[in-house]
Amino acid sequence: MNWDDFRCFLTVAESGSLTAAAEKMDASVATVGRRIDALQEQLGVVLMRRGRNGVSLSEAGERLYRSSQIAADHMHEVERLAGNLNHGARQLAIRISGTEPMIAEVLAPALPELYRVEPGVSIELLTSTQVANLDRQEADLAIRLFRPSGDSLVARRLPDIKMGCFASRAYLRGKDPENLNLTQEPLLGLSATYGDIAEVVWAREHGLEAHLSLRSTSTRALLNAASSGLGI
Repeated sequence: MNWDDFRCFLTVAESGSLTAAAEKMDASVATVGRRIDALQEQLGVVLMRRGRNGVSLSEAGERLYRSSQIAADHMHEVERLAGNLNHGARQLAIRISGTEPMIAEVLAPALPELYRVEPGVSIELLTSTQVANLDRQEADLAIRLFRPSGDSLVARRLPDIKMGCFASRAYLRGKDPENLNLTQEPLLGLSATYGDIAEVVWAREHGLEAHLSLRSTSTRALLNAASSGLGI
């Protein structure tokens, strides 16, 4: 059995769609689809059915997925170790997964203090909007703005982050910030890709989702758009 084909099957099964799996694997949807077809042809069974709302596992696919978890976990760890040995790494890097602003604006500036205390440590920072599968060794630590679920996970609450609405001085010129009706202003917000994080929930609870003029998975894109005077 081709491991790359099997890994595509596992990723699609967990992601629920070819598109989400392709994004996670940094591959094209066509490539993922070909690998699934190749695996099905090799095994002689239908593993997945494709529909408008994504893919669903057949009975054979469900059985294969359930029985493959332990083996897949070990194979991911072997791949990780082999990659480190190939690059001559002294030790396995501690992989930390987080969103782009968390990695770039919070963790990266704090690393000098960590290396001062632990000079020999090796860190790999991974930016992603997807929830990392820690059981599958996709990361060792995952920082998210909501509490994760999973019996094998150890979760710790980190300090609160203060949030607010922001706009450029040029945009606010001639306006009273304390009396703005946000339903009448162009709003810039994060895509729902991040899940039910605080900003998304707040916009939904205040009936503002329909008033978003710009959605993005990039916090920096929203920052630059707001700084240029596009909106709030």
